[in-house]
Amino acid sequence: MKTRIQSVAKALALAAVLGLVVPGCVERTMTVRSDPPGALVYLDDVERGETPCTFPFDFYGDRTLVLHKDNYEIAKQVIALKPPLYSAFPLDTFFDLLFPFTIHENHAYDVVLQPLTKPDTEKLILRGKELREQLQAPQ
Repeated sequence: MKTRIQSVAKALALAAVLGLVVPGCVERTMTVRSDPPGALVYLDDVERGETPCTFPFDFYGDRTLVLHKDNYEIAKQVIALKPPLYSAFPLDTFFDLLFPFTIHENHAYDVVLQPLTKPDTEKLILRGKELREQLQAPQ
């Protein structure tokens, strides 16, 4: 019984030493591509680069992804980044500290940008005149 406890203690000590020497890691990245390319990417109001781009992220949950490009409508969407099983407690401690390999996790998003449509100025002027007449008409 005593030797079994000693062997378990030795195995735990070895795992702790290996965890300090060869720590595991999870690299979380997001890749955003757009059609056409060259749009500015914002994740939660922080600029991340121009498409196509890959950047790291630290936490999961609902995140706001916004793409801006001249002459195109702004593309805004809320994306749900769901954590994988190895990121749930208590497995996250093992994979972040003791797992001897690096896990590469990438979430990819493709966004099609819509060309900016120019408003029909004649219709807008006509509508403005109609609204002005309605406001000026006696009640």
